[in-house]
Amino acid sequence: MSNIWNLILTSNAFNFAIFLLILIVIAKSFNLSEIPAKMRQTIKKRISESEDAKISGENKFKNAQKSYSDLKSEITTLMDSAQKNAVQYREAIFEDTTAKLKNIELNIQKIIDAEEKIACHQVTSSHAVKSVIRAKELIIAELEQNKDLHKKFLDESIKEISEVFL
Repeated sequence: MSNIWNLILTSNAFNFAIFLLILIVIAKSFNLSEIPAKMRQTIKKRISESEDAKISGENKFKNAQKSYSDLKSEITTLMDSAQKNAVQYREAIFEDTTAKLKNIELNIQKIIDAEEKIACHQVTSSHAVKSVIRAKELIIAELEQNKDLHKKFLDESIKEISEVFL
C-alpha cells in the first residue's frame, strides 16, 4: 500500500489534479468569472464617458466659435463707435478752441485799442500842456517886447468878455 501511495504521490496526474483543485478554490474565492464582465462594464462606461466628453467638447467648441464671431462683430462695432466719438470730440474741441481764440483776439484788440487811446491821450495831453506853456511863454515874451500889443491884447480880451455876457 505504501507503494501505491508512493506511486500516487509521484504521479503527474495526481499532482495535476491537486493543482487543478487549488486553482478552482482560488478561482472561487476571487470570483474570476466576474472579472471579465466587470472589465467589459468598465470599458463600456469609459467609452460612454468619452462620448459624453466628446459631445460636451464639441458643444463648447461651437459656443466658442459663435462667441468668437460675435466678439469680432462687437469689436468692430465698438471701434466704429469709438472712432465716431473721437471725430465728434475733435470737432467740438476744435470749434470751442476756435471760438475761444477769436474771443481772446477780440479782447486783445480791445485792450490794444484802449491802450492806444490812453497813450494818444497822454501824448496829446502832454503836447497840449507843453504847447500851451510854450504859447504862454511866446505871448509873454512878445508882450514884453511890444507894449502896444499888451494894451491891444487887454482891449480885445475885455471886448470878448463883454460879448460873451451880452
